[in-house]
Amino acid sequence: MLGAVTFTAGERDYACAFTTSAMVAYEAKYDEPFLSLVNKLDGDEISNLRFSFLFELFALALRACDKDLEDEEIETIADQIPPKRIITLIGDAIRAAFPEEGKDGKKTAPVQSNKASPKK
Repeated sequence: MLGAVTFTAGERDYACAFTTSAMVAYEAKYDEPFLSLVNKLDGDEISNLRFSFLFELFALALRACDKDLEDEEIETIADQIPPKRIITLIGDAIRAAFPEEGKDGKKTAPVQSNKASPKK
């Protein structure tokens, strides 16, 4: 699947992705453009997000790859990996959904948010 990010939880491998269908589902549920999510996850704004929201994003990305996953199984998957890893997987799946093409037509680094990087 295009843009799928794989990971292991417990002893099983899973994949998550933000497919076009997942993006449409996000927009329908939250009544905002999917790409506005990039800015929410970038920089300081992430500290204002509820983990329940991040869990819903994770579930959406998991179900894009396996529509048969039940809520209970997604909870078990989430409990088997650190919360920071869930956030990383969400970000990786978003970046994988929007790869850029170089001049030679090959995929290069994924698209980045237009928000300025936090100062170090």
